[in-house]
Amino acid sequence: MKAIPVEVGHQLVKANTLRRGQLFVIVASTIWGSSFVFIKWGVEFLNPFVYLFFRFLIATIVTLPIMRFVRSRELAHYLLDKRVVLVGLINTLAFFCEFVGIEYTTAGMAAILTNVQVVFVALLAYLFLGEQMDKRKTMALTASVLGVLLIAINGDPSNLQGGQLLGNLLILVSGILWAVYIVASKFVLENKSEKYFEVNSMELTYAVTILTMMFSLPPALAYGLTDFSSILDVATVPAIIGILYMGFMCTTLAYFLYFEGLKRVTASASAIYLILQTVFAVILAFLFLGEIPTLYTLSGGILIGASIYLVS
Repeated sequence: MKAIPVEVGHQLVKANTLRRGQLFVIVASTIWGSSFVFIKWGVEFLNPFVYLFFRFLIATIVTLPIMRFVRSRELAHYLLDKRVVLVGLINTLAFFCEFVGIEYTTAGMAAILTNVQVVFVALLAYLFLGEQMDKRKTMALTASVLGVLLIAINGDPSNLQGGQLLGNLLILVSGILWAVYIVASKFVLENKSEKYFEVNSMELTYAVTILTMMFSLPPALAYGLTDFSSILDVATVPAIIGILYMGFMCTTLAYFLYFEGLKRVTASASAIYLILQTVFAVILAFLFLGEIPTLYTLSGGILIGASIYLVS
């Protein structure tokens, strides 16, 4: 029996191909959900900039044998492509905001705020990719803003001052940057410049990984020169475990699965599936970090969840 064609992003793809794309994105989002706990745990004994650099250094090293195995030939073209360089820079800035921001807030709250990206993806996809934008998405944007405010205030207006507000704002900015990242990645994957016959997901993943490592090196070096002990901390057992997990599982594997999925689904749809990382992150934060969500956090999360439902 032939698969029924389904229209997605102005292209006809087979239903089984669409389902495979959905599965790839869902698995990637589940892995990324665990990253919030590992980041929160890791920044307790590692400087955020140092942690970020070594995460992508490990990912670069781990992925190299895979690239040799698949006989990558176009990597240099990706690294020199201004569009891909921009994607790598946006990715780095988003991670800077997340790694620094999570020091001042909880892993669960960070996961909730990050997923406001879904609404911004819908808006950006409408503006730059020609995807639909209607009243439901406008309502979603309003609901998500209200949800963010509930989480930021958390029942106490004094929370609008100090560290927790700073942490929440940085996490929110990282979510918006990742919305830009998703749309920019979709733009590259759709091969609009016709520079490539077909964009290779593995090569694009590796190019973004290398670029993020390169962009995160200067701040890591700057901090290491002022506090050399922060570099030595990388040699401890907890740091090695965190860096290896973040480097391979949350970077090499998750990014490859995500890019493979993004080739088969729309940018806004992929962002909706990423909400699963919030559920997984909140559960793991409760189990391993003892984080108990407040009523205001849950209420804000429900509003953000409703906005994501409206977008879908």
